[in-house]
Order: sequence, then C-alpha cells, then structure tokens
Amino acid sequence: MIASMDLEKTVLKGLLQHPHKWAEVSVFLNGKDFFSDDSQVHLSIFKLIRNSLNNAESIDDTILVPRLEQLKVSFPDSIDLPEYIRSLVYHKITENIFMSSVKELKKFSARREIYRSARDVASYVKKVDPDIKYSEIIDKADEIYNKNIKEFEFTDEGPIN
Repeated sequence: MIASMDLEKTVLKGLLQHPHKWAEVSVFLNGKDFFSDDSQVHLSIFKLIRNSLNNAESIDDTILVPRLEQLKVSFPDSIDLPEYIRSLVYHKITENIFMSSVKELKKFSARREIYRSARDVASYVKKVDPDIKYSEIIDKADEIYNKNIKEFEFTDEGPIN
C-alpha cells in the first residue's frame, strides 16, 4: 500500500520534540495519516500523543511507554517498544524537517485515498447495470470518487482543510 513508515516516524519525532507546533499541524494531521498493513504501532503512538497535546498535557518517553504497554501495543517483528520510543525522543530533528515531513506524509495519505477511490470506481463500473443511462454512470462514478477526496486540499505551503 502507499505509505512511508520513515515519514510517520519522523512526524512522531516532531510531535514529541516540538509539541508547540501541535496547534499548527492539528488542523490537518489525523489518524488516517498513519497507515500500516502489519502494525498499529504508529497510529497508537499518534493517538496517545494527540490526546495528551489536545489536553495540554506534557508527553515524553517516560509517559508514553507505560501507556503503550498498557494498550499491549507491539511491533510485528518484535522491536523493543521502549527503545523505539526513546529513539523518537532522542534522535533530534529540526522544526523545519518536522513541518516538511508532515506535508509529505499528507501527500502519501492523499495518494492512498485517491487509489482507494479509483479502486472503488473501478469496482462500480465493472458491475454497473448495462441498461443504466450514461449520465447516471458518470454521476455515480463521480460521487464515489469524490466522496473521500474532497477532504484533501493542498496549496504550495501544504495541506489545508
């Protein structure tokens, strides 16, 4: 699937290292931006960080690790969770890298949604009743395609809602 674990990891680093940027990115960064067929680790980490930041609570590795362990979150390839979380906190990134990574991650999300929407349209047109009007086929295909795409709007500066 269309995803980047490295970008997700960099965004998580940025959230932990630059929590003051949360207000700026929270308007467009959400759980759908963290995707994996194999693991929910990045999504779980994001949700815990998001909840803390939304509640104006501090969050670091000493808080995050026990919360994740309580949720029984684990990597499919048995990576040491506490060590992984510490790497997010202690491998420093700049605010600029963080903000650029958020914008790049949104591109992956948009591409994933476009792919899914196109797949849904293809599925619909394969099964469409041959007696249906041409305009109805087009209208329905347009509706299916645009259902999830409209939430993504980009400018040169990055995603906006």
